[in-house]
Amino acid sequence: MGIEIVVVVIAIALALAFDFTNGFHDAANQVATVIKTDAIKPLRALIIAATFDFVGAFFLGSKVAETLGKGIVDPHLMTKGVSSTLVIIAALLGAILWNLWTWRTGTPSSSSHALIGGLLGAFVVGWGFAPVNWLKVLSVFAILIASPLIGFLVASVLTRVAIFVSAVIALPARTNSFFRKAQHATLITQALSHGTNDAQKTMGVIVFILTIAGMHAQVRGEAFIPLWVMLSCAVAIAVGTLCGGWRIIRTLGWGIYDIKPIHSFTSQFSSTSIIYLSSVFGYPISTTQVISSSVMGTGAAENPKRVHWQITRDMVFAWLVTIPASATLSATFLLLFRGMWPHIIGIIISATVIHMAWKKISLSRVFPKQIDFMSLLSGQAGTVIEGLKTAQDYCERPGPEAAEAVDRAENEADEARHDITAKVRSTFITGKFDRHNIENLSQKIDDIMDESKKAVLRMEKFEVSPDKYIIEMLGKLSEAVELIKEAIETLGTDPKRCDECIKAARKRENTIQHIYEAWYGKTESEMKVDVDRLAPDQVGNVLRTMIRNRDEEKVQYAFIKAADAVVMAAAELETILAKIA
Repeated sequence: MGIEIVVVVIAIALALAFDFTNGFHDAANQVATVIKTDAIKPLRALIIAATFDFVGAFFLGSKVAETLGKGIVDPHLMTKGVSSTLVIIAALLGAILWNLWTWRTGTPSSSSHALIGGLLGAFVVGWGFAPVNWLKVLSVFAILIASPLIGFLVASVLTRVAIFVSAVIALPARTNSFFRKAQHATLITQALSHGTNDAQKTMGVIVFILTIAGMHAQVRGEAFIPLWVMLSCAVAIAVGTLCGGWRIIRTLGWGIYDIKPIHSFTSQFSSTSIIYLSSVFGYPISTTQVISSSVMGTGAAENPKRVHWQITRDMVFAWLVTIPASATLSATFLLLFRGMWPHIIGIIISATVIHMAWKKISLSRVFPKQIDFMSLLSGQAGTVIEGLKTAQDYCERPGPEAAEAVDRAENEADEARHDITAKVRSTFITGKFDRHNIENLSQKIDDIMDESKKAVLRMEKFEVSPDKYIIEMLGKLSEAVELIKEAIETLGTDPKRCDECIKAARKRENTIQHIYEAWYGKTESEMKVDVDRLAPDQVGNVLRTMIRNRDEEKVQYAFIKAADAVVMAAAELETILAKIA
């Protein structure tokens, strides 16, 4: 009897550990959007979520617990004793291991999927297919699949309605303030619904453990959940929520869409409604999927092109593999407990072969390959740098051939911009960078070359000889573009160096302005003459100087516009850096 109690205690401890990882893993789902919009400070948001997770788990019904406690497999039909309890231990280990792995990678996968997959894998290996109520399993799967789709659609509709109403009211400051304050209410209701659904799954598992160990008695034909089970599960999920999974908070709050208060409110409201309704009817849905899909829906309602579909794709992939992965893990643990090493070796070999085959096939055949837009932008900046070198060559040896070389270089820069624009517009997947930032940055880099070409063609047309001011401006412009290129290359790897390059590029633009002011001051002093006192031949010289200065000013103005494009490119880079920092 002693060993049975020890095994049961271990199983219950693992169930509570899963409940903790569930809260830890799913804390992000509840607080990510309110933290992103700065509606509630992080620690306060976690405390609110943890408190109402506890309230929802302890006070708001037990339908979901009954579904997992006896709906999928009736524990009274199972053999009592240690061997049956080991089945549940294996299921919980598989679910916990998957939860920890997805937390480590920052992927919002489903704890519910992990638990259900773990249970099914262990049940089938431990007791075969017969005891499993497959009709109930199919109904649970149907709800698991339908709930995120419904969350996406409901959030999209609510966001469109909210945006329309906000536009009619036309008071953006008050509207933002209202949605920011309303997130307190939606966070509380979402935490209540989360506790009602997710903590009860663990309650059901513990009741199952107690039943197959012969330590639980039914009351009036219903699954009776002891008070200590409800209390321990409520505490475990609340403590887990309080610890928070910050990796996933970053993915949900910053990775999917640039969330504003209106998006946070509508996504929370829609996901809360769906989670609570499913709890009322006793269906264990994936709160992670519902909340994540609601965030996607609210972003897609406003501007689908600005949703980071690359991150969404990774999340969907994790959702698809969660059930089979956790089922495989739990089956492996159970085989390990039974000492069936040939089966374990077979599973490991099969998993390795599948992994290698998947890598060989490449994800790009199943999902579109992500385009590295930063490499394309860096290449475009490199093309502009080469173009500016041809402009510098023109200043050293002016002539039609040198001017044509600048024109060809500008055409190459145009082609690079057109290539980036076409690729941006042909895919939803632009990684963690917004497509409009990519297009704007590419346009500004191209503008630098466009204006430099105009300057050279004006020098050629008006026979303006490049003086020290033009040569110096062109040199500083080339340095600025080199810094922009380095900033692009260090954007995702070295934010500090990226910021330094952006600031240095701005200083080069400021230097170009000073060079122009120095040139303008010189020409103004040259023009300060009394025409009435000039001899007739001197008047002609003054007029020619004035015309030359006017033509040179047109050249200088083109370089000033190129320098302005540097500033705007730096501003785009600062925006991107702020979003991914």
